[in-house]
Amino acid sequence: MGQIVIATLLPEEWQKYKEIRLEALKNDPTAFSATYEEKILNPDQKWIDGLKDAEKRECDILLFAKDGEKVIGMIGAYWNNQPTTGHTANIWGVYVNRNYRGQGIGKKLMDVIVDEIKKHPQIIKISLGVNTKNEPALELYKSCDFKIVGTLQKELKFGDNFVDEYLMELLMN
Repeated sequence: MGQIVIATLLPEEWQKYKEIRLEALKNDPTAFSATYEEKILNPDQKWIDGLKDAEKRECDILLFAKDGEKVIGMIGAYWNNQPTTGHTANIWGVYVNRNYRGQGIGKKLMDVIVDEIKKHPQIIKISLGVNTKNEPALELYKSCDFKIVGTLQKELKFGDNFVDEYLMELLMN
């Protein structure tokens, strides 16, 4: 393993984005509200457009953990410019390849995205949702000073099973 760097991907690298996102959905299906079956159907242009939007850094951020040229993790954030809700960013899609877990890469992704979000002074709060049974993710978010502010009951459904989610927030002011 080389030095892990956190970086963006250019729109022409969309296949790496698609690959890591689909890997995440396939390997950890109960960690995300999207499904592999849903996202595999995305046209190529959707992946390209996602990276183009994130490249502008206006209301989206996509960051990737890389070991050399290999993408081994990702994290995303989004917000809007509405007067009533534009002060809140939402983190989504946090994932690290299983072979790289336990090495602080998730923490590094979280730290970098929080620093990037802080560059937008209108944002004073960051929110995220986490499966109440996903202990590693819950511990990661707590280590980044996120606090549980509520429980969303039966928020996600996988087959016949419902899963609760904790709503977590980080107030920056």
